Amino acid sequence: MSLLDNFNLPCLALRRNAKPHQKPSRCRRIFLISFCFCIAFGAWWLLASHKGKSLFLGNEPAGLARSQRVLGIDVSKHQGKINWRKVAKHRHNGEPIRFAIVKATEGVTKVDKRFDENFQTLQRNHIVRGAYHFYLPHKSARLQALRYISKVRLSKGDLAPILDVEPTDHPNVKDLQESVLTWLNIVESHYGVTPIIYTSPSIKATYLDSPKFDRFRWWVAHYNTSQPRHKGHWDFWQFTELGKVDGIKGNYVDLNYFNGNLERLQTLTL
Repeated sequence: MSLLDNFNLPCLALRRNAKPHQKPSRCRRIFLISFCFCIAFGAWWLLASHKGKSLFLGNEPAGLARSQRVLGIDVSKHQGKINWRKVAKHRHNGEPIRFAIVKATEGVTKVDKRFDENFQTLQRNHIVRGAYHFYLPHKSARLQALRYISKVRLSKGDLAPILDVEPTDHPNVKDLQESVLTWLNIVESHYGVTPIIYTSPSIKATYLDSPKFDRFRWWVAHYNTSQPRHKGHWDFWQFTELGKVDGIKGNYVDLNYFNGNLERLQTLTL
């Protein structure tokens, strides 16, 4: 039974007394117009009532007390020009945004066109900043590491280097592991701090489920759940890609939690 069927009874009564020229679907059209109006009004109310808050579709973390989590976002050129001053003042259910991770490089040549602007402005707004490299499995790991190093100049207080591993073309597991380790080791040697790996639970289980990676930090992307599914310890959790934050117009933004308090977050920085 459809929702419209529930509104047919009044229409039947009208149709018995309707004049020949009256269309029998008049009540249905009236209902549809009213229904669309209610949907539009509901959407307007939802947006208005969440002004100054993060609006997203997902679950809040069940196992992280507020005192043991730190809110952050990650962005790239797809978020456009960002007003970081507004981001710094934003509150998500009362929680401020304490860290932001921005895309820096991809493959052996690409640099995110918003990286310099985002990375420099973050520091002026007292938000802990991080920079990630989007990894391409079939490109030289060494050249990708050098691309990141040549572009990203980390300072004291910045998060450790981050490698985004999300292959889509089913690479060989052994080859991928060796390649990823090459990148991590080169970057770790340069910056003197243990890097962070970003991936999903399924990709980790398929490609990176090895003791070789146990010593690295983990940033897990897992949506629509109250707890990330991850074997072992995790440090960051990207819990939704549908965040709305003041200062970021038009596009959704990823929301993340750090697994610990602000003091512990500082231990993952330079």
